[in-house]
Amino acid sequence: MTRAKTVVSVYGSLAPSDVQRLKNLAELRKKAPAALVREAVEWYLDDHERLEKDKKESTLEQRLKKMEDRLAKLQIRGNIDIGMVFLLMFRHMDLKERSKVVQWAYSGSVQRLRKKLGEDALELVEKVKEDDSVGSEA
Repeated sequence: MTRAKTVVSVYGSLAPSDVQRLKNLAELRKKAPAALVREAVEWYLDDHERLEKDKKESTLEQRLKKMEDRLAKLQIRGNIDIGMVFLLMFRHMDLKERSKVVQWAYSGSVQRLRKKLGEDALELVEKVKEDDSVGSEA
C-alpha cells in the first residue's frame, strides 16, 4: 500500500541573498528551509485579507488626515480674521465702554448659541462660558 501525499510541491525562485538569509534563519530556528517557506506561505495566505484591509484603511486614514489638516488650516485662517476684526473694533471703541460692550456681545453670543443648540448642548455652552477670556482679557 502506498500512502497518499498530503502536500504538493511548489517551485519558485529566490535571489541568492534571500536563499542565504533563509538558510541562516533555518539554522537559527533549527528547522528545514522548506518548513520556513511553508510557514511563510501559510501566514501570507491566512493574513492576506487582513493585509488588504489594512492597506485600504491606511489609505482612508491618510485621506482623513489630509481633510483634518485642511479643516484645521481653514479654522486657523478664520480665527485670525476674526481676531483681526475684533482687535480693530475693540481698539476703535470708546475706552470707558469697550469692556462692557464686549462682555455684552459675548453674553449675547452664548445665549444665542444656547438657543440654537438646544438643551442637549448645555455642556458645550458651559465650556464656552468658562473660557470667557475673550471678553475679559481683551
